[in-house]
Amino acid sequence: SVVLTPVGSDAIYQDYQVQVSFPIDIDSAFDAGGTPATIRATGTLQAVGVVRVPKSEYLAWTVAEGIPGEPLDDDHNKDGVPNGLAWALGLKRQDNGRGKLPKVLSNREFEWQLPEPGLSGRVRLQVSSDLINWTDVPAARIQGGTNPLPKGSRGLLKVISSGLNGEFIRVKIEP
Repeated sequence: SVVLTPVGSDAIYQDYQVQVSFPIDIDSAFDAGGTPATIRATGTLQAVGVVRVPKSEYLAWTVAEGIPGEPLDDDHNKDGVPNGLAWALGLKRQDNGRGKLPKVLSNREFEWQLPEPGLSGRVRLQVSSDLINWTDVPAARIQGGTNPLPKGSRGLLKVISSGLNGEFIRVKIEP
């Protein structure tokens, strides 16, 4: 059996006390340098310890990339791609993500080639006419995906223009 008990946390990690126990029954014969030997054991093996686990996949990425706890909307490498989007696209912190951003087409639609093997986290597509109030892009305007895009989404995604002037679309990361 395995028992996990939360014992503490900080901004990045959740700490758990781990108790593991399982039965053992060993009966094994072997050659110990020319001497036949047999090991027999029965009983229960128990182990206790504390394990630290990042609170989200995004936080695990920041730890692995050497920038523990950096906010989603910061841009650690100053390439114009926020950390959260770099994570969702499966990039390393030092990778330049500009080539992975959605492309605006001449008809004011945008096209986005999602990464293989898929997004690392959930992504929501939103629209605004004033850059203050944002709403989800309606499903009827999205080809090749749903909104929000679930973790693992891949392939070509297209957002169809509403035809209105002054429409803005953003990509919001949900770790």
